[in-house]
Amino acid sequence: MQTSTIKFEIEIDERWAKLYQRVSSDRQNRLIEEMKIWLEQYLQSFADDIYKDDPWLEPVEDYAVDTGIEDFSLNHDHYLYGVAKKS
Repeated sequence: MQTSTIKFEIEIDERWAKLYQRVSSDRQNRLIEEMKIWLEQYLQSFADDIYKDDPWLEPVEDYAVDTGIEDFSLNHDHYLYGVAKKS
């Protein structure tokens, strides 16, 4: 599975921000992992509704077929229509 990085800022009460800065990096990393899991679950909870409304947003992996052709994306016109291959 490919991953992407997203970044966002959260405004919280100053006392919690100070506490967060004082906790160990291990605890910070655990919190980040828990937030990542929560965000993935939250997004998954309405992903089906979004994909249902717009099929173009569905993951291409659901329909992709491995043809075994290494240069298919570059030379798709050759394989589909018989035109000369690009180099």
